[in-house]
Amino acid sequence: MKYILRSLCLIGFAILSSCGAVPGQQSFSTAPDIPRARYVYLDAWGNQYVITQNKLEYTPVSEENSIDDLKDQGRYAQLNITLNEYGKIASVCDRELAREQAPLSATRDSLLPIPMLTKTLETTESLELDLDGVRELNFILKPYLKPVQ
Repeated sequence: MKYILRSLCLIGFAILSSCGAVPGQQSFSTAPDIPRARYVYLDAWGNQYVITQNKLEYTPVSEENSIDDLKDQGRYAQLNITLNEYGKIASVCDRELAREQAPLSATRDSLLPIPMLTKTLETTESLELDLDGVRELNFILKPYLKPVQ
């Protein structure tokens, strides 16, 4: 009796567990490789940010490589970013590329570099950023560099 009850339980479990359930094919790969733009942002101090779909590379200005004695802007950093973080940064960059930029002020210090944003995908587009564009990009990029600076 004991063996019959166990046998019925095993058969019942086998039937219930196979009721139309088909093992799915799991894929741990990421989304298909869609070509994504590469952005290069040169801020008002000469620091360079290179943004790709999985990395944010920050190359700061330092006193050693500056001819006009700019103060150090931190250390070089290459940070991994998620596709979601890349999307947020890319949307701000695309918005700035689409927006008409105001001319830079004539009273601006001519020794400072001109802030630039470049997008490369199949073609390359580049533009000089105004103060609002610099603020927007700094607002989204600076938090990534807090542990570095």
